[in-house]
Amino acid sequence: MPRADGMLKPGSGKKAPENGNRTMQTGFLIALSLALMVYLMVRLVLWARRRSRGAVVAGALLSMFAPDPTLEANIRLAEEAKQQQVEEEEEGEPQ
Repeated sequence: MPRADGMLKPGSGKKAPENGNRTMQTGFLIALSLALMVYLMVRLVLWARRRSRGAVVAGALLSMFAPDPTLEANIRLAEEAKQQQVEEEEEGEPQ
């Protein structure tokens, strides 16, 4: 445990390691990751503009695994349509 003056042990002459290096590494990794993502997106757009089959497959896979922002609304509409169909079938059958 370092003391208030940053020394590890009295008389050792060694200072405790600082977290500045780790913070710089983390920032570098975040910046590198963002740059890599931007590069990959630009490459994918250029690939798609050439109408490559691979780009079409990549786009289909990405859209298949991407979250649907209207999923809850679509499920609710499907349930309402199914309920309406069941009610119409019940009204049409003689009892």
